[in-house]
Amino acid sequence: MRHLPRGCLLLPGALPPRLDSHPKSLLPLVKCLALLPNSWTRIAFTNNPAFTELMLLRSSPAPLNMWIPDRWKHNLNEIRNLGLQCRRCHTLSVPHFALFTILPQFNGSTTLKFFKLSGTGGDLEVVPRDLIQSLLRCPVLTHLEISDCVLSMEKFPAIPTLKTLKLVSLGKQKRGSIKALHKALSSMPELEVLELKKVFHMHPQPSTILGPRAVLARLKDLKVTNYTIGPISAFLSLITIPSTAIIAVDVSGHDVNKEQALLEFMPALGTVCDDTRSSICTAGALKVAAIRLERLASGTSIRICFWADATSMEDGEQPEMVLAIPSVPIPFLQAKLQGAFWMTDIRWLSVDDWVKVDQAEWTSLASLATLVKITFSGDTSIHAFLLAMTSQDVPLPNPPPFPALRELAFDYVRFNDPSIPDRILDAIKARPMAYRLTKLRIKRPQKFRVDILQRLRELVDVDWEESPINGIC
Repeated sequence: MRHLPRGCLLLPGALPPRLDSHPKSLLPLVKCLALLPNSWTRIAFTNNPAFTELMLLRSSPAPLNMWIPDRWKHNLNEIRNLGLQCRRCHTLSVPHFALFTILPQFNGSTTLKFFKLSGTGGDLEVVPRDLIQSLLRCPVLTHLEISDCVLSMEKFPAIPTLKTLKLVSLGKQKRGSIKALHKALSSMPELEVLELKKVFHMHPQPSTILGPRAVLARLKDLKVTNYTIGPISAFLSLITIPSTAIIAVDVSGHDVNKEQALLEFMPALGTVCDDTRSSICTAGALKVAAIRLERLASGTSIRICFWADATSMEDGEQPEMVLAIPSVPIPFLQAKLQGAFWMTDIRWLSVDDWVKVDQAEWTSLASLATLVKITFSGDTSIHAFLLAMTSQDVPLPNPPPFPALRELAFDYVRFNDPSIPDRILDAIKARPMAYRLTKLRIKRPQKFRVDILQRLRELVDVDWEESPINGIC
């Protein structure tokens, strides 16, 4: 096969324009490939509808992979019986305007496993009832995506075979939308991936609905994005998922009372997991060993990443949970996190670019009795941390702040304040011998003084990676 003409590999069944440039011994094989239905199943939409019809004809009766381009409007109606041909699809992705061509001929499929419908966000791009009924007649459909179209949750189909469901921007919803979604999800026991992006009403909705939670026992990945926290809290209080599922919550707008919204959100998040048998779950709450704080570019939101195993964070593995929420004071956030999660064994805290934590906030974090490692990345507030680390408010023989701390790491940090390296040295020297740091990592810094580096190496094991330019001054 590796000696076949390139044109045959790019478009099976289409003969290259210059057959005489290839070995004649391959011509019979090329012609045989052109006669195989499976060589024509990835349907191409070009300016020549006759060629598309030829592919549809030659591919019969094999299942099709059909992706109608978003910008391909011309000549679509010239393809005869396109809706009937869609019934042969294994994969079908269509823009909203194509529905006027394929319906009502496309009224179900015994082979369709993947269906994607995309619009442009216009108020007139309504998901028609005929399509909903057609999808209900697809007995092996496992993947459904609908984005930027108008679809009321009250009309959303409950398809029990779905394993992946992605809904994005379905227009303004009524206040009963969460209840309707709850009802549909209750009939989807095989669901493994659920992604909901801006599908809820912007105003808070009642979080109590009569009846049991929707149990998504096979769910592996949950992503929820909304303008405000209230509807997310209501939704999470209506579902139960395994503790092993990866959760991502992103609040892209601003709640008027963000503290009160978080008061309702954290309990809902903490109880969404109901698998107490898992090693990362204790009393229904996610067991957290590592946290990374990141300030989003807007400056008004903070992203929190959670790992159940600190080594997973160090190895760069995907976090078990990611929350992007409005910025709130760290002590308030810490209290709410401890109420929702099992955080008695947290071992690693990472503070990334632009996250400004003041001394009082660091002082509240200093009480974490198992915190072994703290990592700073980029332009973070090291000054306030050093003040909290060297606080004299704790009389001996009580443990110092951050009693379990054994490792500090500074990754890609710009030391614009020339006193910071000296203060790091003083903070390490000031700790009692029983609480001394054992390792210091400084990776590709800027403006770090070489004399301080040499003195640090006399106190602690220093893992140093010099920046390509101006690492030491």
